[in-house]
Amino acid sequence: MIRRNPTLLPMNDNDVQSIRDIVDREKVDPTGEQKLAAKMQRMADNPSLTAEDYQMLENMKKWKEREELERNMKPAETSGSATGARFSS
Repeated sequence: MIRRNPTLLPMNDNDVQSIRDIVDREKVDPTGEQKLAAKMQRMADNPSLTAEDYQMLENMKKWKEREELERNMKPAETSGSATGARFSS
């Protein structure tokens, strides 16, 4: 394997802190299920739907469609192997 120097991106302290915050949020709730569950509980407690509730319902539909697509996807169709298939012919 040929080794190369890593790509360095210029970053300031604010950029680094933003990334740390994102990583910390993902460690707490990596899939966003807790946030979704809290929204669903709020919706169950208040039966009148708001614009935010309709947006949440749309997001839930998209999330479910994406999970279904990922579940049905074959390994050859994933993004990681698509670059290798391009050079195989």
